[in-house]
Amino acid sequence: MDLILVSSDHVLFYAHSKILTGVSKNSFAGLLPPAVRSGSFDMDLELPAVRVQQSARVLNVVMHALYGFNPAPYAPDLDTLSDAMDALCKTYAIHQSVVLAPSLPLFTILAAHAPLQPFAVYALAAKHDMEPLAIAASQFLLSYPLSTITDDDARRLGAVYLRRLFFLHLGRIDALKRLLGPLPEMHTPTADCDAKVQEKLRRAWTLAAAFLIYENRADTTPQSLQATLGPLLNPLWCSDCRQVLSARIQSLITQWSTVKTTI
Repeated sequence: MDLILVSSDHVLFYAHSKILTGVSKNSFAGLLPPAVRSGSFDMDLELPAVRVQQSARVLNVVMHALYGFNPAPYAPDLDTLSDAMDALCKTYAIHQSVVLAPSLPLFTILAAHAPLQPFAVYALAAKHDMEPLAIAASQFLLSYPLSTITDDDARRLGAVYLRRLFFLHLGRIDALKRLLGPLPEMHTPTADCDAKVQEKLRRAWTLAAAFLIYENRADTTPQSLQATLGPLLNPLWCSDCRQVLSARIQSLITQWSTVKTTI
């Protein structure tokens, strides 16, 4: 270690200048003394101290990211992580791939916030154009009411990521309508179950499908499909009709499970 970073709240962090300058495109915001940047610093002298604008909580995340360590034991909240990303990518001009590749600890801890704060994580990813993080967060936004997105929210996301979020919702809703469209097949008429009887099943399917479409939910689950369509089996006494309907429901659920759940 050949350098001390002093946070805005006066906490000291000992660092290696080669690590800082090796990944920073602006020599760590130009804060490092010339002797440190040139590698001519005399290690027998007192270590140079450099004041930075970040608080200790934020700088702690920054340093963990630069060294590839996991800051999770310190339980940084999302605001702290967001400030750390601003420091890394903007203040110190460090490319996101150096600190935020999906295999690195900082990505893992940011993604861990997505289940509880999906929009905030998605917005952070959009701000820094971190597509892998945006993809990870988007799966938790299927139930997010797009009508509540404000002008400020839209500006935070930017045109690209706002459009991708809308297309995710609209694409899934359109896919569900398409998958619900085909009616259950009709089996060969029998003495007890002719075409007129089977048409009643088809009308029941149409009504149930209309209800699901009316709900207009991108977060429709296979379980909710089963819960809505499964009861159509209850009044059926024809074994052929039951078999046809069961196969149709299972086919729908299987196909729906393959529809993309992320941007």
